[in-house]
Amino acid sequence: MCQAYDACIICRIHPKNVFEYNKVCGFSADYTGLPACYLELFTIKPMMEIVTSHHFGLSPLGLIHLRQTINIRQPLTLAAMTAEDSSITVKTKVTEYRTTHRGVEADISSVVTKDESVMWEGVTTLLSRNKAIRGKDHSKGRTHTPVSQDHTDPLAHHHETVEVQVGGDVGRRYAAVSGDYNPHHLYGWTARLIGYPRQIAHGMWTLSRCLAALEGKQLGCCMSIEANFKRPLLMPGVVNILLSEKSNTDVSSLGVKETRDEERNGCTTFTKTDIFFCVEDVATQEPHLQGRVTFC
Repeated sequence: MCQAYDACIICRIHPKNVFEYNKVCGFSADYTGLPACYLELFTIKPMMEIVTSHHFGLSPLGLIHLRQTINIRQPLTLAAMTAEDSSITVKTKVTEYRTTHRGVEADISSVVTKDESVMWEGVTTLLSRNKAIRGKDHSKGRTHTPVSQDHTDPLAHHHETVEVQVGGDVGRRYAAVSGDYNPHHLYGWTARLIGYPRQIAHGMWTLSRCLAALEGKQLGCCMSIEANFKRPLLMPGVVNILLSEKSNTDVSSLGVKETRDEERNGCTTFTKTDIFFCVEDVATQEPHLQGRVTFC
């Protein structure tokens, strides 16, 4: 079954590591869910195997994490996911290459299953500024759909602002729980070797820290997350997390598992809640991360 994927691993979730992850990402000590981004940690090793393989169409040097999507298919509770007899299977593969004006994008898809049931799905989009694809046809692929197609800024009238102090050791602390020890995240001197003035935060830490501001809404929920990484977050630093909530009403005659509002014209209306988020620099207001969470 795993032969159809570029990488397949079976692993266990340890409560102690989840506790340390929650602490570094800003979740409360009594949070009983499994953070939406936590399972992404188990995709790091198979993705590294993929991008360093000669079968991968791009050079692994200089790859930029451009975008991340996550779909939570079933509620993730810490007790169920960390039970002694519990294990998860992670399957990862390259699904698409696209040429854009900035270079070539590669989508790497991961699926996490437990007891043969899909719990979590994610797509990591990487950008290579080198437009050559090794041994591939690099004709232009589909155009990516942006996070929001609304011409109005969903965060123009944001409802909540959370200020976050990002310490200079966050990269090292996150590396300890994630296993991502890329040097530009660790120290100023290691980051300068790669061309950064100071160490930069992991993009997935930034996303998870943003979602920690919504932890009260996440427990027991299925959700979809779309995130675009904009600019590196230099550490230490101070950022604001901007949050704006919006309800979308869908009309359906199908038995979709959503919140029922009312009967209208023989159909049932359902409400989905979108929360738009942005992580921006306090001083310059330049965005580091923008995205949307849809609870369903």
